Amino acid sequence: MGIESIKTLWDGRVQIETGSIQKAETLQNSITEKLGAKRETHIMRQRKSRLKIINIPEEISTHNIQKKLMAQKPEIGIVKCEIIPKFTYETKRHQRNILIGVSVQTRKKRIENKVKIGWINNSIDDYLIATRCFRSSRFNQRMRE
Repeated sequence: MGIESIKTLWDGRVQIETGSIQKAETLQNSITEKLGAKRETHIMRQRKSRLKIINIPEEISTHNIQKKLMAQKPEIGIVKCEIIPKFTYETKRHQRNILIGVSVQTRKKRIENKVKIGWINNSIDDYLIATRCFRSSRFNQRMRE
């Protein structure tokens, strides 16, 4: 079947990892055929990677960032649909940053950590949010009832 690993989750569910989506769909169909409506199956899709471009100029917005990035690096071969602008935000130090969603392949293509937009070299970094428990203040943990 192509099963790579099987894990039991804390709430009694079972997580099965496969090598590709086609193998996961084949496994899902065989489970549905054999067990019917007794078990519910769900295929998890991979999220797009999120990158932030730091210190962008005022004239850059979510509408024109795709054109600027594609014009800046045509040799990398980034397709327009691989870059999805999410939102811009301003930091406490009045720096404008923009958050973009990119595919995993596009994220791997960014060889250097700088991109030139207009006349400014901008840094690119991963956009990560650490979840924090309200009760114990520990990271990567959520409060359970």
